[in-house]
Amino acid sequence: MIRTLVHLLLVLTTLMLQTLAGSCQSKIPDVCIHRPLPGQRWACGDHKLQFPTVACLTKDVLTCGKVKKNWCVFYSMGAVGTDALDYANDDMAGLNGVGVTFHMALDDKYIKQVIGQERFRITDTTSKNAAHLNRQNIYVRKLSQAFASVCTENAFVMVLKRNGKSGGVGAYQTPWVNLAKPVGDRHDNVWENDEFPPLQLNDKIKRVYSVDVSDNNRRTIDWTQGQPKKLLRNVEAIPLPP
Repeated sequence: MIRTLVHLLLVLTTLMLQTLAGSCQSKIPDVCIHRPLPGQRWACGDHKLQFPTVACLTKDVLTCGKVKKNWCVFYSMGAVGTDALDYANDDMAGLNGVGVTFHMALDDKYIKQVIGQERFRITDTTSKNAAHLNRQNIYVRKLSQAFASVCTENAFVMVLKRNGKSGGVGAYQTPWVNLAKPVGDRHDNVWENDEFPPLQLNDKIKRVYSVDVSDNNRRTIDWTQGQPKKLLRNVEAIPLPP
């Protein structure tokens, strides 16, 4: 739910990082490092698209250039966006890397000009499909896959506690049903379905750490390249609401 609310704010305002982290300043530029050359356009700006795709979002994240050579920080299982951003800004707890979060992959101008196009109806939170997902929910899942697919070397997932509330450990925790979330988000965990699998399929990722927020951000390697991989679901097959 936090991801969806943040992206709604991005479409309507220019307060993305302020919303996520208050006065905390990211080490990653607020704006895209690169933009399409004159006469060219963002991939998701293609007028033939009825809705952003993982493919066009992946191209646009790469064009924006904020993820390249920086380490990706995710959050799930009770951790929140500010946990990820704080960790990304903390020299990766001694790893001497620079962290970038899901919310930083693009910038305000892109979100408003491209994703905020009226034809995408990204601000429509009332219409939902049979799985109770609205257009923002679907967009977040597609951007999550795109973001994870371009990460390099190390990836980190912030979790509230190492031992899962519903079982499992670290990055492999079993998601629990959070009744405080909208119906569509209660049984559909973005980390489990749309972030961890593409990270594992990304041959540029060497290892995935879980970071225990409750234990002073204690870091544990939970997966390394060569270990079994999760299946990646086809988010393009998720039907859009009417």
